[in-house]
Amino acid sequence: MARNLPVSTISERLILAIRNVLGSSEFINQHKNAAQDFIRNRTLTFPRLFLLLANFNNGSYQAELDNFFKVLNSWDVAIRTVTAGALSTARKKLKFTAFTALNELLLSMFYEHGSPQRWKGFRVLAGDGSTVKIPKVPALAAHFGVWGASKGEPCPMARVSAVFDVLNSVYVHALIRPKAQGERRLLAEHLAVLGSGDLLLLDRGYPAYWIFARILGQGAEFCARISAARWQVVKAFSETGLLDQIITLKPGRRDRGALCQPLRLRLLRIDIGTEEPEFLITSLLDQEQFPYEEFQELYHKRWGVEEAYKILKARIEIEAFTGKSVESIYQDFHAALFAANLTSVLAAPTTEVIEQKCQGRKYHYQLNHSQALGKMRNTIILLFTRLDISEILAQLIDLFVKTIEAVRPGRMYQRIKKVKVPKYFMAYKRFA
Repeated sequence: MARNLPVSTISERLILAIRNVLGSSEFINQHKNAAQDFIRNRTLTFPRLFLLLANFNNGSYQAELDNFFKVLNSWDVAIRTVTAGALSTARKKLKFTAFTALNELLLSMFYEHGSPQRWKGFRVLAGDGSTVKIPKVPALAAHFGVWGASKGEPCPMARVSAVFDVLNSVYVHALIRPKAQGERRLLAEHLAVLGSGDLLLLDRGYPAYWIFARILGQGAEFCARISAARWQVVKAFSETGLLDQIITLKPGRRDRGALCQPLRLRLLRIDIGTEEPEFLITSLLDQEQFPYEEFQELYHKRWGVEEAYKILKARIEIEAFTGKSVESIYQDFHAALFAANLTSVLAAPTTEVIEQKCQGRKYHYQLNHSQALGKMRNTIILLFTRLDISEILAQLIDLFVKTIEAVRPGRMYQRIKKVKVPKYFMAYKRFA
């Protein structure tokens, strides 16, 4: 794929490349559970099962199956083609790694051949974790763990963690694990995907000498919020009244190994209009290339991962898991991330078009990602099954350009601590 190709051609070639891999015997053999799986000419083939699970499902098995084949065959009315029992059997043959592998392929092609946005040459990533409720099934509770409630029965809960590209709205690396695994432990796994040209933003729960050393060891940079109450070096800096200072961070007593050398870092005091200022610690030492005035806006970009989790839970409804097995939880989670990333990658070229279209307006405008995700349901099926997808892509891009929202700088809302989250019952799934 050459960089000077038209946007529609790049997107089309990206889809076709993924389609070819998805249908290859080598890929299928690598991501199926047994040698005898997916060898007979069944209606629910490996690629079809993959697309079915990636179609932002939140309904019952049978409803999603009927909808899938209705879209696939362009029927006016759904015709019963595959039963829910057959789907349940087919899912046992599929490894969730099929979704993570194609997600890696999607992102590698996007970063190599697309036009990803960067900040001063950096890919800006934000690391953060959360939790998700999973179905009340004994096997799931045993694997993922439970969250004790003050009232009622304990709730099965999984820990999720992600490194999110906040400028391009894609999940670079994501994990769903048992609740007992802490956020720092999961972040350590994310760090393996970092490299030169990456800038990682972290909230105040993550700072640790070993984390900073690991990031720098990967050739990446970081900017993290840090507490003056917990760090003596930050407390000493706060007492100086300075806004910006280069400091030396020494390893603690628990830090061991040949790489445990003092780190030369930079502390910044950011006035956010409250009684207590925020403190940032960063490896970006060049005060001319990275002036103090730019760090408040830079760190604010970390909010993109918070928004990503909100969309994942409230819009994609990731907690409405479609299966009751451990493998199905992993399938649903990574299938949703693949579909979300595909949406962002296909919508990426609209950024420049939207900016040109909205020149002269009072506010800056951007793609409404929640709406864009909704437009991708069923369209994913068509993109990977139709012979000619050029017209579909053209219509999709045109729709994305019209699906925009205003960005109002400085708008702040008080965080609502108690929000009633809807519960998803396995026996009462949506019918569409």
